[in-house]
Amino acid sequence: MIDYQYEIPIDDPSQVALHKEMLQSITASKRDLQLSVESVDFQFTHNGRISEPKAVTITNKFVHPVRVDWTLLDVMDQTTGKYVKNPFNIQPA
Repeated sequence: MIDYQYEIPIDDPSQVALHKEMLQSITASKRDLQLSVESVDFQFTHNGRISEPKAVTITNKFVHPVRVDWTLLDVMDQTTGKYVKNPFNIQPA
């Protein structure tokens, strides 16, 4: 009898297996790529100032290396109504 509570490793995952992985929490221990926190709150910081550093640990359970790119979406300028480059900046330690 198979215990369906545990994942069965497969070489060619089906769409169901792929989507099941996507719907798990990013901090779930069963994920192949796991983050230490669900979200990061930098709280309020004045324009041009650096906020307190926040640590995010990424655990890679794949047998190959992965590349992580931080992407920031454009934001709407409230005075012009146009989308502009996000003023927020992420710098790895």
